[in-house]
Amino acid sequence: RIVAVADCKIQTMLHEVILALSGFTGDVFVEDQSGIHVASEFPCIHAGEKAVLNKLARIGFLYKRLKSFIELHLTSLAKQGTGLYLKALSSGLNTVLTPYRDTLLQAEQDVLKDPYLPVTHLQHLLEPFQLLLPALDTIVHEIVQQQVCGCGVLHVLHQHSVSGNPAIQDAVQRLLQTCHGVLYRQLAAWFLHGSLMDRHDEFFIRKEVSDEQAAIGMDEEDTRTNTGGKSRIQRFVVVYDLLPSYLPQRVAEKMLFVGEAVQLFSTRKVAGVRQRTLSQAEESSILSHLAALEQQPTFNLMQLESVVDDIKSTVSQHLWQLLMEESDLLGQLQTLKSYFLLGRGELFLMFIELADNLLKEPANDNTEHDVNLVFKQAFHKVTSDGDDIFRHFHLSIAPKQDNGDRLCGWDRLSLEYTVDWPLHILFTPRVLEKFVMLFKFFLIVKRAQLALQDAWVQQMVTKRAFECEQPRLAALWRLRYQMSFLVNNLQYYLQVDVLESQYSVLVAKMKSSRDFEESRVALDTFLATVLAQSFLLVRPVAHCLEKILNMCLQFSALTAYGIQVTDRDLTEAERMSTAFDRHASLLFKILSSAQTHQGSAHLAQLLLRLDYNHYYSESMALSKGSA
Repeated sequence: RIVAVADCKIQTMLHEVILALSGFTGDVFVEDQSGIHVASEFPCIHAGEKAVLNKLARIGFLYKRLKSFIELHLTSLAKQGTGLYLKALSSGLNTVLTPYRDTLLQAEQDVLKDPYLPVTHLQHLLEPFQLLLPALDTIVHEIVQQQVCGCGVLHVLHQHSVSGNPAIQDAVQRLLQTCHGVLYRQLAAWFLHGSLMDRHDEFFIRKEVSDEQAAIGMDEEDTRTNTGGKSRIQRFVVVYDLLPSYLPQRVAEKMLFVGEAVQLFSTRKVAGVRQRTLSQAEESSILSHLAALEQQPTFNLMQLESVVDDIKSTVSQHLWQLLMEESDLLGQLQTLKSYFLLGRGELFLMFIELADNLLKEPANDNTEHDVNLVFKQAFHKVTSDGDDIFRHFHLSIAPKQDNGDRLCGWDRLSLEYTVDWPLHILFTPRVLEKFVMLFKFFLIVKRAQLALQDAWVQQMVTKRAFECEQPRLAALWRLRYQMSFLVNNLQYYLQVDVLESQYSVLVAKMKSSRDFEESRVALDTFLATVLAQSFLLVRPVAHCLEKILNMCLQFSALTAYGIQVTDRDLTEAERMSTAFDRHASLLFKILSSAQTHQGSAHLAQLLLRLDYNHYYSESMALSKGSA
């Protein structure tokens, strides 16, 4: 009877250990803030045995915490706000802990078969989990403490995925594979339908709704149509704070482009029916590739990027076809060139003539309305075309500066363009800003050239009517000739050597390309090259040209009254001549220095025209000699 009682106590003791390993306490094991451990008042346990039991109980405590985390996110009592990534992590943890539960079941069976099993047998069975469970608990503790959610879970798992213990590394990789399943399903919805399966704001791509000028609006149930003014458009952005650290920004930008393009196509209707972006075969191919990635035990960035590149190439071809064949991209480029880059010279010649009196004064609240009426009047005077193209353009007056300077209307004039769907994906606000920058520069060059031509007309009238005044005004007309020479050569350089040359390259690339991304790169290259070769990106040259062009306009105002030039005006003209010579020489010096270092062909063309008779180069040599 004594032996039977002892056997019963030993078996009960082992069952208590197994219960503690399952996260439950009893007479032998208790739980406090430090965890589960042997009760201090429990008698007849050697210190060595107690250490072994506490070590096993520690595993049970960690299992209990992991099980609580799983139940918090997976059971019917889970919070409605629990994200998909936390649910996937909990599901993965539940799967990873299955071997642990199987081991406990095996231990229970062994104890029932042999009640004399030592505690070390349980210790041996659970030895593989002595390092695994603490590692998993560390991951869960970090996620809970830092309130990590969404794609941030992927970042935490990836940080812990490299381990010297194969069991830990394999377990974390399985957790990553489970969570990557959510990512791949979100990508599938984004790639195929341009929609975000993201009720909890976990995905690193999010919708951004903003009011933009020169963009087309879109309501929630219909296609994007031109509204002729400010409108709401759907834009999407990459939230880099949510982007996993192992996923490069370039890949995220490609993913963003694909979904935006597909979402763009989803708004198109033909005869009231929404059009498919991709064919059924292309959609099946995308799904099969993503499914293959999801089944891989380890994440492979190269394969993912290769799949994204293939999808991007397919979508780009569809988008290129939409822009080129259905939206007349080349015609739109010609329109932008005609207006922003002053390709329609006769229109802006008439506009400058009609609007000069209005815009040479400081702008007021009515100036913007009046200048658009003048612009429309100039348009109808030079062409009989309809208003279909013209209605996309609107002249605006920039707000007043806070520095107190009273700028005239010309200095605050800008041109806005309303982009039709779907061209807004190519002609973005950033692209239009560059066109506006070129417009302002080309406009002041054109105004200076026309002003100097008017001054030449005044010179011819004075020459015929008042020959006696010619010696007195000789210096004045000499200055006009020097200004005209520089401005005319600058205008020819900008329109022929830069604009026409680069525009022909752009059109050739657009025609030869079958890919939207190549077309976008070609447009960006065109704008960057024109800006660079127009010297707008080189501050010293841009500042010098601004000074010269403003002096030309001031000179024209000085000679506007022909013979009625006073001695005071002549003195002012002499001062202006000195300043012009200084700035022109400085301009030539800067361009010559840049040509020496860069060897640019476009600079060589401009310098050759400006210095065809070695006037500036000899002046520079003379100034160096005197110095």
